[in-house]
Amino acid sequence: MDSSDPLDDFLAAKPERTWRKPKRVLKALREAYTYGVPVLQMKGHIDQMVEHSGYSFVCGTPDETLRRIVAFLLTNCESNTLSSTLALLWARGGREDIVTAGILLANIDRASLDSDVWGVLGGLVRKTEPLEGLLFVVEELYRAEYGSPDDDVLLDWFGGSPIHSSLALLCVHAGWVRSGREPLTAHLRGAVYEMDVGESDGLLKRVCDQLLQAQ
Repeated sequence: MDSSDPLDDFLAAKPERTWRKPKRVLKALREAYTYGVPVLQMKGHIDQMVEHSGYSFVCGTPDETLRRIVAFLLTNCESNTLSSTLALLWARGGREDIVTAGILLANIDRASLDSDVWGVLGGLVRKTEPLEGLLFVVEELYRAEYGSPDDDVLLDWFGGSPIHSSLALLCVHAGWVRSGREPLTAHLRGAVYEMDVGESDGLLKRVCDQLLQAQ
């Protein structure tokens, strides 16, 4: 009985040169995302996700499959290749790309990065980002026990672009939850209070309200 796994077989069959160049890695990953995903799985739902989420594409690949892909990359790619691939993944902007980039950032050799992981994340974000993807990456970095960004970094993000303000808010909330909901510093509390998250019942407003109500 054949017990081979299609994803493992696909990755292993690629020539070694595939994993030496970031653009080749990027192309291979786009195909790898389709392994294990049933044809037309929830196609209508996925199409709606692409339309409303801000992702450039959604394949429906389970996060656990993406973790397996990252484990393969960490074993078969040089650190400088991975750090370059990280930026290309984020720029392409598929749902699987953002999740893969987040898992990779949480596990990559720190010496290969130009900054700490929070600095790298702050440099990766574009003018707009799917909040669901951004939240995943923030929580992934906390799970990897990188700790919270420094208050100075968070305050700089709060005073920056709307997407950096959103990133700061998500980081503050994730750190607050993991701290056992300890009170925020006065500076961070003030930054959260001044942030404009609109009137809708969106993710940012719920996070902001929860933080302020607890202080």
